Amino acid sequence: MGFLTRTAVVSGLLLGLLAGCGSGQNPAATAGPVLKKKLAPSDPLAPYLVAAVASTKAGTPPIPVQVKFALKDHPQAGQPADLELVLTPTAGTLERLSGKVQGEEGLAVVAGETLPVTDKPLEGVPVHHTVQVTASKDGIYELTVEVVADAGGVPSAQSFSIPVVAGQGQADLSVGGTVSAPTVAGKAAPATPAPAH
Repeated sequence: MGFLTRTAVVSGLLLGLLAGCGSGQNPAATAGPVLKKKLAPSDPLAPYLVAAVASTKAGTPPIPVQVKFALKDHPQAGQPADLELVLTPTAGTLERLSGKVQGEEGLAVVAGETLPVTDKPLEGVPVHHTVQVTASKDGIYELTVEVVADAGGVPSAQSFSIPVVAGQGQADLSVGGTVSAPTVAGKAAPATPAPAH
């Protein structure tokens, strides 16, 4: 091996060693231990959950609770249907969670009307509650969940709305400017002309 070739090889090795030290090091190799975000336990309902609509009053801050729901079955008129409520605290300062569930006229809450008291709920840990409702007839109803959150001995309340579609729901406007009613006893009801404007 010639002098120049040997010098080039040695120089290349030295450069390679220097590149592995000092400022050229991989940041991951010099950094401290990697902190991984703790993931919540897998929730089989998670993909099916829908956020409830929070009602807010002017000048009143929202409570640090996220409310979601999932209907286990499509509600049918006169038949009870289960609805899963999931309340997730978004702050670690809560001392207690409680509340109640009410249905508008035509939608009865037959079980689970009262949210059981949860003392010292943990931030990010969901609280599950099952509500059973029965609709008197086909239609679109509103279920109201009033959640009370205590922080620092001061209770704050906020209402959340959940739409419940029973049976065929309500009548829809068709393209021809008429109102088509849902099917009744296997036969479509006659169309009603839309009111003139």
